[in-house]
Amino acid sequence: MDAKTAKHMTTYCLMLNSRRAARSITRRYNRLAKEHGLQATQLGLLFAIAGGGFSSISELAERTAIERSAMTRNLQALRKKGLIQAENEGRGRSQRVSLTEEGERHVEEFIPVWFEAHDKVRVELGEEKWNQVQEALKILADLE
Repeated sequence: MDAKTAKHMTTYCLMLNSRRAARSITRRYNRLAKEHGLQATQLGLLFAIAGGGFSSISELAERTAIERSAMTRNLQALRKKGLIQAENEGRGRSQRVSLTEEGERHVEEFIPVWFEAHDKVRVELGEEKWNQVQEALKILADLE
């Protein structure tokens, strides 16, 4: 393969560009989350747990697109911080988690920070591009 073709492929590679974009967004949210003693992924998990509607840790992992091993590490960190608690329900004792009072407080405190960060990106992109990105991400998330 010649250098020109390789450069073209890396410049327009969907996988590389989407990973770069995801890392950039994660770094931005990590800076905000750090002020709350958390990582962006952990805050995302707190929001997902607060939203409910999952019947197991596996379902939560799938919904949040977090690998099972990373999910386990993040849930352990949230438990150690006293932000979540384990619940055992139903047959087979499928494990679920819920927020503690402290976890609920963290979520409430971070909501305005999330909106501020969210709105800043929206302004940076402009409304039209924002909507295009949101639509594209929904489509891409459903690709297999």
